[in-house]
Amino acid sequence: MWLYLCDNVVGGEVSGVAQAGGELPWEPVIPVSERIYQFPAQAFAAADPAVWCHGEAARLLGPKAHRRDVSRLGDCLAGHLDVFRPHMPLVAAGLYFQPGFKHLPAGVTVRVEAFNMSQVHGGRQFTMADAGEAAAEARDAPRDPGEVPLGRTEADSYELPAGPAMRRQRYIKPAGYERAVAAEVISWTIWPPGPPIAVIMTTMWLQPYYGNVAASIADGMARGFRVKPRDTEQGT
Repeated sequence: MWLYLCDNVVGGEVSGVAQAGGELPWEPVIPVSERIYQFPAQAFAAADPAVWCHGEAARLLGPKAHRRDVSRLGDCLAGHLDVFRPHMPLVAAGLYFQPGFKHLPAGVTVRVEAFNMSQVHGGRQFTMADAGEAAAEARDAPRDPGEVPLGRTEADSYELPAGPAMRRQRYIKPAGYERAVAAEVISWTIWPPGPPIAVIMTTMWLQPYYGNVAASIADGMARGFRVKPRDTEQGT
């Protein structure tokens, strides 16, 4: 299923802290599995996110749902929304539930971000050589702020239809939480033609059971990602 995702505000530093800075110069189009629940924009704009999440849970489960199931799903959505909020603004954020919304917690989380790289890369366009250098740096220095890497980081460069890209796969734990369950992460960074903007797709899961489907989700989004020109006459 193809989803035309909402506009995002682009900006920030390569460290990943996004700041307001204007519209994306193109519309991102991402193939998203029908099994993925995507948070709509109003979820992040809600005055009371918890209330919104419980209302959304009731909508997803239907009028015959048990109150306990609605409460559990609402709490699940609210918890993930709290995790996604520090990454705002986002292009997209979603959850994978298998076999359905009653099976909690969500098995896989997905977020898509866009960053303006002009401050660290100048105005020139990214190339495959740049993607190769980024992959080499990711293998040599895999640690991100707030993360404790576990084992070897795999990183390689690819030429995708949307432009040069890097795929990174690693195991991490939150810094300061030694007893936390390790998460496996696949992150794709894609540099579409035009202004130096990096689109970063992060797919994360905790249970090995979800490994195959998570990898399929991550790679499917990246390989199917494309950008389309904006309709400047309508301002969209």
